[in-house]
Order: sequence, then C-alpha cells, then structure tokens
Amino acid sequence: MNSVKKFTLLAPSTNVAIGKPSKQTDTANGLGAALGNDNNTNTCTETTSSDASWEVDLGGVFQIESVIVHGMDNGQWVSRVIAFSSEWGTYT
Repeated sequence: MNSVKKFTLLAPSTNVAIGKPSKQTDTANGLGAALGNDNNTNTCTETTSSDASWEVDLGGVFQIESVIVHGMDNGQWVSRVIAFSSEWGTYT
C-alpha cells in the first residue's frame, strides 16, 4: 500500500534586521550590538549583565513571522525561535 505524504513549501524568509542600527544595554569583551545582526553566525554580541537587553531598529514597518536567536547554552551553539515585543505588543 502506498502512503501519501503532503509537504508545504515555504518561500525563504528575508532577514530585515541585517545591518540595521542595533544597541544593547552593555558590552563585554568588545563584542558590541552590531555583531548581533551582521548576518554572520560566527560572530556574536556579549554583555556583562545577566538581565541585559538587545534591540534593533528595522527602520520601517514589517510583517514579522518569527525571531530566531542563536546563542550559547552550556557551551553549545543553539538556535531558538523566541517571543518578542514591539511598540504594538508582545508576540509568542
């Protein structure tokens, strides 16, 4: 018996944050906010405080489908889709 599999093809998403002005509450080891949206997963930002924040000014209004954060967890690189907030609300 043949099984039928259904797939949904999604258009590749565009990262509207690349190269846009960004800032963070503090910086450690010279790893500033601009490294967080430089489109290079080999670079990263670093902060000194445990409750630090990072933000990017997209310079316009965009429909955001997801926010993916790459970071370290117990010495391993991980990627997570996260909840995010904007001036219009918080999204999960």
